[in-house]
Amino acid sequence: MGNAAWWIATTLAVLAALDTILFVEGLSEGTILLLAALVNLLIIGGGAAMFLWTRRGAAINAMLEERVAARTAEFRDSEARLRAFIQVAHDAVIVIDGQGIIQEFNPAAERMFGYPATDLIGGTVNRLMPDMVAAKHDQYLQQKHPTGFQLMGRGREIIGRHADGSEFPIEVTVGTHRSEGTTYHVGLLRDITRRREKEQRLTRLATTDSLTGLLNRRAFLEAGERMMADRGHKPLTVLMLDADRFKNVNDTHGHAVGDEVLKRLASIVATSARADDAVGRLGGEEFAVLLHNTGVEGGTNLADRMLHAVRTAQIELTGDQTVNFTVSIGIASTATAHDLSSLLHQADQALYAAKNSGRDRLVAVTEETVKTLSPPG
Repeated sequence: MGNAAWWIATTLAVLAALDTILFVEGLSEGTILLLAALVNLLIIGGGAAMFLWTRRGAAINAMLEERVAARTAEFRDSEARLRAFIQVAHDAVIVIDGQGIIQEFNPAAERMFGYPATDLIGGTVNRLMPDMVAAKHDQYLQQKHPTGFQLMGRGREIIGRHADGSEFPIEVTVGTHRSEGTTYHVGLLRDITRRREKEQRLTRLATTDSLTGLLNRRAFLEAGERMMADRGHKPLTVLMLDADRFKNVNDTHGHAVGDEVLKRLASIVATSARADDAVGRLGGEEFAVLLHNTGVEGGTNLADRMLHAVRTAQIELTGDQTVNFTVSIGIASTATAHDLSSLLHQADQALYAAKNSGRDRLVAVTEETVKTLSPPG
């Protein structure tokens, strides 16, 4: 078969096939454009042989153009719906490219961060984060991301930075899409400040004494176990305090005055301790302080200052009346006790030794006196 005849036969076959293919649903836009190019090539190459099919080819081209136009309109409609959703979404939506440049910033994001979108779009997203968080975010952007859409993180908590410079907790879900060398990261963000505050309130209720604001017994013991586990070779010392003749205060002046005595005592103890010490109310009128990196000598010096502060404290009543009170203190350290239970037991025995010796004083357990103590029951 000659070249012209071969071209004519091939052209007729392709056109016949196109007549069927064009009615198949789901063809991609790229496939449609390729078929259009093929038709044009055949028309040009067929020369005289294609004359009979010119009108048919023109119809096919028109059909292809209609299909492309319909797909383009469909894409634009989907984009419009997505943009409308982003604009009305209750949560903040931020879209950035692979370099961390903000592409979309919806009204909810404006309210959350305090910036108008016009101030941020085209700039780096790092402006919305503290420096340390921004550095970690840059490392994330430098990672290789797979082609297609991937949900990279759901419900992660980070710190955001408001336009006024204040920082606040954020919960963020991030989706990443990569196609043909272009990467976009879509972040759905929620301010969880109120949730954090609620969690903190619940934690305080579970771990603090409602009257004094100190750690309750359970929380103090948990803190003590952590301090014992983390101390390494550093010493720990515990002070056990008990208000003297506290029942007489309640019986004479009433429980309201007794509560004021306990709150004043708690304040003295708390202000005498350091930030890394544990201070708790173990129950009733009994308090304890676990001193970090402190031996028995340092604990004794602190206890002596507490005794003096308590002696000079007064609770003022109506009619120019005042109530004075004192405490007794027992002291023990890790020089004589190797676990928290033994430490508290020794301090408790020292406390009652101070009570039996006349009150308003301290007694410390030493390596010499520990032999006289009874073992834990």
